[in-house]
Amino acid sequence: MLFTHRIATTTAMALLVIHASSSPLHAQVVAPTMITTCWVPASGTLYRIDPAGLIAGLPKNCLTPIHQQLSWNQQGLAGPQGIKGDKGDKGDTGPVGATGSQGMPGPQGLQGPQGTQGLAGAPGSVDLSKFYRRTYTMSVGTTSTSSHTVACDGGHTVISGGVSTSFGDMKVRESYQWDNNRWLAAVRNDHAFEGGQMTIHVTCLRP
Repeated sequence: MLFTHRIATTTAMALLVIHASSSPLHAQVVAPTMITTCWVPASGTLYRIDPAGLIAGLPKNCLTPIHQQLSWNQQGLAGPQGIKGDKGDKGDTGPVGATGSQGMPGPQGLQGPQGTQGLAGAPGSVDLSKFYRRTYTMSVGTTSTSSHTVACDGGHTVISGGVSTSFGDMKVRESYQWDNNRWLAAVRNDHAFEGGQMTIHVTCLRP
């Protein structure tokens, strides 16, 4: 792009180039900070170039080696600091800000000292009339194993149980709560000539 007006001073050159950069052709392009032109000695005119290639329609270099490239910054030097102004009036209180997000959990604190022992609680009451025992005795043949379950009354809960034998050659194989209402026990008699007996003991609780 060529400018037909002669440039008399450096100030006039700066104004002419800035005016050209604000034309509709470059309205959508952000002008570079540095302005670069080429001076034509024969006519004393300038034309702008864009070495970075950011502005459409401008050449990147001077058209001939005879033309001289000139560059300067759009922003001038900073001026001296101005005098400090008067203190302004106090502004109105702003609205309350939004609640911030919850912070990260803090580190675990030190263990506190042991507290004093509390007072003893009042004695509890037990209704012994709700408990009752149930037993069942059965024979166990020689070299054999016998098992049986003993049940509490309907709707009652078995809370403990066990089994006893009539002599030492008999061994308890199983003894446990079968379900909420029954206890199971199994005994092995290893004696080859004498049969024995097993007795299942159950403690039940009425509702």
